Amino acid sequence: MAVIIDTDVNFDSQDFTKLQKEFPKAAFAIMQSVGKGTRGVLSSLVDGIGSPVNLRAYPKDKLGRFTISSSVSQKSGIASKVRITSYPLNLFEFGRRLRNGSMEPGKRIITGDLTNKMKTKAPRLFSRAIDKHMGD
Repeated sequence: MAVIIDTDVNFDSQDFTKLQKEFPKAAFAIMQSVGKGTRGVLSSLVDGIGSPVNLRAYPKDKLGRFTISSSVSQKSGIASKVRITSYPLNLFEFGRRLRNGSMEPGKRIITGDLTNKMKTKAPRLFSRAIDKHMGD
């Protein structure tokens, strides 16, 4: 399960569209910063619900893979979307069948809570990332 932060949906700015076309490497770095901020939001959400998976204490698993990862997708060389995934949370997202046969309800962390929270936090993350990478 993944949440996708799209520049067209989550951050409505003509300036960023122009920036994407004129400075594609800077736009890519900005999108990476937004992904990093979103990973932090997700780990704080998981800590807040009392999940048995502590993603903040264990940012990597035993094999060295990140428990929360982000990737930037490009269309025609222009960074346009950030995708956030967390494979440990897939166990809890839609529920699971327990040993006694009953079904545990899903937590809906990624599809519900994170998506709703990012609707308000994404513009702030974008503006901070633009200030960081482009200066004033």
